[in-house]
Amino acid sequence: MSRRANLTPEQAGLTVSRHRSVAGPRRGEVAMLADVSPEYYATTERGHLTWSASPTPASGRSPGRCFWAAHLAHGLPQTLSSPLSLAAGPDTPLPRPHARPAGRAETEGKNDMAVNGFEQIFPLGEKNNAYARYFVGQSYLAPLTSGSVPVSNVSFEPGCRNNWHIHHGTGGGGDQVLLCTAGSGWYQAEGEDPVSMEPGTVIRVPAGTKHWHGAKADSWFSHLAFITPGDDVSNEWLEPVTDEVYGELPRNGASA
Repeated sequence: MSRRANLTPEQAGLTVSRHRSVAGPRRGEVAMLADVSPEYYATTERGHLTWSASPTPASGRSPGRCFWAAHLAHGLPQTLSSPLSLAAGPDTPLPRPHARPAGRAETEGKNDMAVNGFEQIFPLGEKNNAYARYFVGQSYLAPLTSGSVPVSNVSFEPGCRNNWHIHHGTGGGGDQVLLCTAGSGWYQAEGEDPVSMEPGTVIRVPAGTKHWHGAKADSWFSHLAFITPGDDVSNEWLEPVTDEVYGELPRNGASA
C-alpha cells in the first residue's frame, strides 16, 4: 500500500474538522500529478533531488518534470502550472507554491474568473479603487512598467466599463493604445459604432477622442494600455456609460 504523502491537509486543499484529522493524498497520487514515479517522488520529498541531464525514471521526460516534482513535494500549488525551467542549478532554492494574484476577485457566479475559465498571462493586480469613481463595476489595475511610457494591465469584471473620457496631448502625446490580451470587451468612440475587442485586437485612440472601453456583459476582459508621451498630456473624465446605452450592446463575446 502506498504511504501517505508528507503534506498537511491544508496544503492538499482539504477542509479539516476540529474533531478529526483528514489524511493528505497518497504519494502515488501526487507523483501522478507530477508525472514521475512514486519512488522518485519519495526521493524528492526527502530533499534528495538529483540534477542531471538524464530523463526522469518515470516517463523519460526532461528533468523539468523532476524539478516540478520537488515543487509539489514542498506543498501543492493552488494552480498546477506547466513544468518549471531548468535555468536554475542544484543550489537554487526550491520555489514556493503559487499564490493567488493580489486583489483577485472573490466573487461568485458570473463574476468568478474560475467559473468563467478566464485566464490571462499578465497579473490581475489590485482592485482599481483609486479610479473607482470613473468606472461602473469592478476593475483591477496591474502596473507592468514605469518610466516615460508606463504600461498597465487593466482587467474588468463582466459588465464593468469606464466612463466616457478624453486623453489630451500635443506634440504626439496623448494617444492611447489598447491591446486586448484576454476575454472579450468593447471600445467605442463618440459617434461611432462599438468595436468588439478579442485577444489580439489593437486599438489606437487619437488624442482628443471621446471614448470608453470595458468588458462585455457576460465576459471578463483585460487589455494593456499606455499613453504616448508628449506635451500637455492629461485625462478628462466625463459621464458614465448608462445602463440603457450599455444594455443595447450584444452580449457574451458577440460582435457588434
